[in-house]
Amino acid sequence: MKDPHRKKIRHFENTRHLHELMFSCYRRMPLLTNDPWRGILAASLNTACREESFDLVAFVFRPEHVHLLVLPLTSDSSLSRLLARTKQPTSKQIREFLGENNSPLVQQLTVQERPGKFCFRFWQEGPGFDRNLFAPAAIASSIDYIHMNPVKRGLCQSAVDFKWSSARFHLRDIVDPDLPVLRKPDPEWFHTTGVRFDSVLHWQSQWHTIIDRHDIRPASATPPKCRSTQLTPARLPVCWPGRSGRRASIASAVL
Repeated sequence: MKDPHRKKIRHFENTRHLHELMFSCYRRMPLLTNDPWRGILAASLNTACREESFDLVAFVFRPEHVHLLVLPLTSDSSLSRLLARTKQPTSKQIREFLGENNSPLVQQLTVQERPGKFCFRFWQEGPGFDRNLFAPAAIASSIDYIHMNPVKRGLCQSAVDFKWSSARFHLRDIVDPDLPVLRKPDPEWFHTTGVRFDSVLHWQSQWHTIIDRHDIRPASATPPKCRSTQLTPARLPVCWPGRSGRRASIASAVL
């Protein structure tokens, strides 16, 4: 029987659009706080992008949630399968690790789906957040927002100081083997989407401004919101079911 209250989302699959995605850990618990688990997620994401034919343009792993900016490369690329192939292997490997170490976190993350059936849940149920991006200004704003997430949270003073994001790749051309393979949007992509070339030049100008700001912006700064007039960005929920508000590391306690 289908749950009538389960969150549903419609993905508008389009190889001419980038997709900004966000999904959360179970009950927004800060589970992604140690490098081994973030490494597992990075490897799963890298494999999923390769198998489902996506370019990963930008990302950040926050303790409670993940932001991705991806570009489908073929008409067969599927966002639903990309998310499933990213989240399921990550959850399975972490569950095995917790079981081998008799961690009490297994019980905390085990939920009853129906009478007599229990399952381990590392990720919040549902598809998360998704919006299509194709305007240069919206793309630049999204990348800036993703990279400034750890700064806003107080995890670092500069975006390039945070290992588990694409900031150093974009801003310093650093390729970290621990991270998934990243690609910057090809300028030719803007032509195939029908975006005017003068808009591309404006986007490049914005991007240089973003690079400067990432290196000097204080930790208390607030990242700019998307000002695209072509798409109305959906608002992220203020509160999620079961959100505890705790900021202490849960996952690091079991390592």
